[in-house]
Amino acid sequence: MDRDDADAAMEEHIAQHLAAYKALHNAARGRDVVEAERLVRDFASIHQPHAREVDLALLARVMSDPRWARKHLLSAIALAWRHRHAQPVGRSLRWLWRPRFAG
Repeated sequence: MDRDDADAAMEEHIAQHLAAYKALHNAARGRDVVEAERLVRDFASIHQPHAREVDLALLARVMSDPRWARKHLLSAIALAWRHRHAQPVGRSLRWLWRPRFAG
């Protein structure tokens, strides 16, 4: 496989991943957290098997409602505290408060 074929294959893989991610984002928007979390877990099992539990939990809540942390402050603090071994509580809360997506 020469370099151009490898680059084309990588670009195709990235395009497929991006399309699946956009479909997930559109599907999760406006759904309850349990259903959004199920969708995120299904996506992660295929496209992001390395994703941590905290990442999936936070992502599901933000995808279902970007303002989830502001509406459910005590739940956001409890979620961040439960996952304090994976990442600092402040970092989780900041991301829930103002989510940023790479890409």
